[in-house]
Parts: sequence; structure tokens; C-alpha cells
Amino acid sequence: MKTVDTFLFDLGGVFVNYDPMIAVRRFCRDVRGCDEGTLLHLLFKSDLHHRFERGLLSAEAFHRCVLRALDAEISFSRFKAYWQEIFRPIEPMIGRLDAFSRRFRLGLVSNTNVLHMDYLKSVFGFFRHFSVQVYSFEVGHAKPEAEIFRIALDRCGTHPDACVFVDDSPDNVRAAEGLGISAIRFAGPDQFWSEAEMYWK
Repeated sequence: MKTVDTFLFDLGGVFVNYDPMIAVRRFCRDVRGCDEGTLLHLLFKSDLHHRFERGLLSAEAFHRCVLRALDAEISFSRFKAYWQEIFRPIEPMIGRLDAFSRRFRLGLVSNTNVLHMDYLKSVFGFFRHFSVQVYSFEVGHAKPEAEIFRIALDRCGTHPDACVFVDDSPDNVRAAEGLGISAIRFAGPDQFWSEAEMYWK
């Protein structure tokens, strides 16, 4: 088996779970006449959201655009609270990072935005285990685009054949494999740690 020195991980769904409907229901309380489906699309699936995750909109601009689309008035501080507080940790993954990071270089490759990352880093301490952190809003590229993987490999100073990528999205896994990176599709902590064991030998 080839020698692996680096593991690159997705963030959401691997180390933290998130429920967008928490945010949607909060906004619904403040926005008259708007259904949950419309809000879910606008906040998490629309072109507006994709632009925010690619760093094409600041947090303040995203706030203004969402309120304009909803014809609503919500303060930026309340907007941030609604938007940010939707996460809970996946402890069986976080709990073993200390030992894992002593054996491998660890990196994060995540499609995310500045508001979520500001919140997550203020609440969770596990980010210290990741020497490389590549976020879509900072680099202007998002998975499954090849460029975001190339950026991560370059920052890690490693090659595709010395790297394993871990993500719960099959599209992202296929994209990594297309670049010659071994990949594990994440289906839960037990499954991941079982598959990862082969790289310790």
C-alpha cells in the first residue's frame, strides 16, 4: 500500500452536524407570509448562497440581499444568531483527532462562509488539529471543483498519491478520486475509523 502522510477532511457532516431548518424556522417567525421551502432555498440553495460561499459577497452584503429578497427588517446581530447557531459536534470524530494528528498531517477543505466559520472557531477547539484549512469563501473555489483540491495539496506540500480525502458527498469524493487522491465517503464515525485503520499500518 502507498504511504499516506495527509488526510483532508470535509467539515460539515464529518466533524459537525448542522440543521438548516433551525435557521429557517427562526427567520419564518420574523418574516410574514414566507413559507419554509422558499426560505430554505434562498438561504441555503440559491445563487445568492453560492456567491456568499465563494466569497463574492461579504456577510453584510449577504444580510442586505436576503432582507431585500424577503422584504423584511432583521438586525445584523439577530441575523447572525439565526444563521450561525445551527451546529452540533460529532464527538466520536473530534475525540480521536489528537492521536490522529500525531500520525498524519490534517487539513480541512470546506464549502462554507465567513459567518459560519467565525462562529464555529469561537465555539469549538478542534480546529487546532488542522495545519491546513481551505475554505471556499477564502479561495473563491468550491468542491467539487478541482482547483480547491489543488490548493489544499499545495498548502499541505504533498501529492495526490500521499493523500486521503474524506467527505460525505459522493460528488466530492469522485472529484478527489479524479485527481488521483484516495477517498473515503464518510457514512459515520465507526465506518470512517474502521476504513482509516488500513493507513496506519
